Amino acid sequence: MEQFAYQTFDKYTARIELVEQVIDLDPEVDRKYRVPGSPTFVLVDTAGRALTRFHFEPTQSALEARLKPFVS
Repeated sequence: MEQFAYQTFDKYTARIELVEQVIDLDPEVDRKYRVPGSPTFVLVDTAGRALTRFHFEPTQSALEARLKPFVS
């Protein structure tokens, strides 16, 4: 993952937690959250429900735009 992605997630640590998962090593996670490929981001609520999923964003501003509706 690009360094800006880590920095972006760090900005919102009070609201979200970044958990990286290698789906090849845990196919159950792949099935549960319907991960079509890597990298895929899945935002999950505290009950384990997927709120949204999206693929890699090429810039920090694009990634922040994806996260803001869920961290505001």
